[in-house]
Amino acid sequence: MDATSYPIVKLSEVEAAVGVRSFALGFVVAQDATTCTPSWGTYYDLNTGPSSWNNGMEEFLYDEIAAIRAVGGEVLPSLGGAANVPLAAACTSVADTVAAYEAVMTALDVRWLDFDVEGTWVADPTSIARRNQAIAQIQAQDPDFQVWFTLPVLPSGLTPDGVNLIEDALAAGVAITGVNLMTMDYGDQAAPNPDGQMAEYAMMALTSVHAQLAQAYTDAGQPKTDAALWAMLGATPMIGLNDVTTETFYLQDAQELLAWAQTKGLGLLSMWSVNRDHPCPMEQFVQLDCSSSPDQTMDWEFSQIFVAFGP
Repeated sequence: MDATSYPIVKLSEVEAAVGVRSFALGFVVAQDATTCTPSWGTYYDLNTGPSSWNNGMEEFLYDEIAAIRAVGGEVLPSLGGAANVPLAAACTSVADTVAAYEAVMTALDVRWLDFDVEGTWVADPTSIARRNQAIAQIQAQDPDFQVWFTLPVLPSGLTPDGVNLIEDALAAGVAITGVNLMTMDYGDQAAPNPDGQMAEYAMMALTSVHAQLAQAYTDAGQPKTDAALWAMLGATPMIGLNDVTTETFYLQDAQELLAWAQTKGLGLLSMWSVNRDHPCPMEQFVQLDCSSSPDQTMDWEFSQIFVAFGP
């Protein structure tokens, strides 16, 4: 979910409606381009968290997280995203970056983080190296610290920059829990005639990255089995209308991708975003609070499909 959207999504309402109890929350970024202080989207203080007003009452995301945990759920904080500056770029040393990551984990009471690296930052060697060194340093003290990387992808696989990021992480000694692929916004050249084929293109992307990871781990002297590599992979399609507006991820695509992910033993299946899991008329541009998918007629229909992968 976009944790910085207004109003905040009530996680407890989603759980009550469809049973989803696992949420990735984006995005924690630097307070500004030169300040090594974590914030939610530059808008909200890390320790207070996002909030919104409803009938004169302020409602807090962190209260919703507590409610989800009370029924056995959990959250995965996601750092980075397409907007603003990642902490690894605003911080000027590995030690400061470590401190910033630890602050996020303390505030959210977790020992795992997702790093969403996209846009210009997936090609920025300085922040990539600093991030990976910081992660490795934390893992040296706490081997249970789990790390996901969320990366842009094409049906042909990770871009060269994405491969470089993974190779740098392995060279730095990072134990990668998983690689989550943004199976969306491919463009007509990479994914021609996408209508009705978005699930197939996602499967192609995952298969391509499976081979890329196999090569990267073999080259690093850490070969993995096919099953282990599938379990490291995640997929996050953009439900409904994509930013590349020739692409629409339909409910049928969700059904197809779910079945395939279960067969392969993927480690993660998500979507961008629960904020958009509502019906609305088909538009020519992306709405932030609904999917614009012509086949969606009820709230939480995509969530209802994906919850079968695991709550």
